[in-house]
Amino acid sequence: MTGKITSHQITYALFNFSSLSVSISAVALRTHLPFDTSSPSNCLPEHEGHGCQRHREQGSCVLPQIHHATLTNCSSSSRGHLECAISCEKGFVLQVKHGQLLRPAQKEILLTCISDHWDRSVTCNPIDCQFPDQSHVLYAEFSCPKGTTFMKRCFLSCIKPAKLQGINQWITCLEDGLWSLPEAYCKLECDSPGPIANAELLMPRCKQGNHDVGSVCRYKCKPGYHVAETKEEKPRKTFLNIHCLETGFWEEGSCVPVVCKPPPPVFEGMYNCTNGFELDSRCVLSCGPQSKTLSILCTKNGLWTEEFKLCEELQGECAPPQEINSVEYKCEQGYRIGASCTPSCLFLPRDPVTLPENVTMDTMDHRLKPTKVQSIVCTGRLEWYPNPKSIHCIISCEPFHADGWCDTINNRAYCQYDGGDCCSSTVSSKKVTDMLVIHYRKWNIPYIFSD
Repeated sequence: MTGKITSHQITYALFNFSSLSVSISAVALRTHLPFDTSSPSNCLPEHEGHGCQRHREQGSCVLPQIHHATLTNCSSSSRGHLECAISCEKGFVLQVKHGQLLRPAQKEILLTCISDHWDRSVTCNPIDCQFPDQSHVLYAEFSCPKGTTFMKRCFLSCIKPAKLQGINQWITCLEDGLWSLPEAYCKLECDSPGPIANAELLMPRCKQGNHDVGSVCRYKCKPGYHVAETKEEKPRKTFLNIHCLETGFWEEGSCVPVVCKPPPPVFEGMYNCTNGFELDSRCVLSCGPQSKTLSILCTKNGLWTEEFKLCEELQGECAPPQEINSVEYKCEQGYRIGASCTPSCLFLPRDPVTLPENVTMDTMDHRLKPTKVQSIVCTGRLEWYPNPKSIHCIISCEPFHADGWCDTINNRAYCQYDGGDCCSSTVSSKKVTDMLVIHYRKWNIPYIFSD
């Protein structure tokens, strides 16, 4: 092998073989130029036609056929390569399958023809607006049956109780990657409010539908009724205002019967009423067989016509309360009429409560919700109220409610079933965590213990 060799590269090489039986099937050449052709640019004149072909002209690539693309400025570079600029139509973005990465928001790319092939593969893909965000149209949901790319459309429908305002319910993906402005929107409105029992509607326009959020409808309670949940220390209201809420529904409101306060416990057993403590109920107070009776009426403002008073001739004391059912009493006021005693349980932690007749702590059902007794009072009939015989001690509630753990003591109506922690359908995690359920015979309730 002979040849003219420089310090770094071979300019040309000439191979001579002494035997005619030797032939060359291929020659591999390397170059440090990344985009230069791997074919020799010229053949030696004396070897032309002997397995040596002149290199084809540069830039013989077929012009690229790219959908939604524009081919511009095809020309030869300074190195003799064919170069073409490619840009996408509006609504489409460049994407390179392999080769040099694109800059953000690049609109044009230059393709170079090297060795009869373009140096990279390019496509123009439709821009994607992505699925419309909920904030695009409030109180609406979208359906995009054909996708979310350029010129595709999405249909909006209102989430009840919101109502559609406008006709055109379509939005279109535009060339800038944003959705077109909607021509319709969803508006939260309330329908006409339903009738309220024992109340009269004062605003006829409320009978029509399509009330804006914040609208008010005014009612007046019928005689003998007042607005519910009125605080006792304030005058009872007879006018009821309800507002259209952001939920699309009217706020709750009702008129309830006027009820007078029950007489103090000291009068227990000394009066009879025609209709409890409701409006127009008449209570007859009697201090004894030989005493004068007093008739007292419950008026529409919730007050009695007269004050309940003990007769002056009433004298005496109640007998000390019986300490039965594991309950003891502390009577700092003595045993006179009107005096009170405080019950407490001998075994702690337990609460004194009133139970129905023939029901005890051992037999009470877990669904029973008894009333805790704070005190008993000596009545004008010289009897304790509530009756100590009806007072029993039951286990107190644990102070942990709705904390995600089932506290077994609280798994009963008296303790609001531990705020739902002992049932998989009501516990916040939807699963009673790491608990072992057994049957506790004493209360006939499911008792649950932690691992």
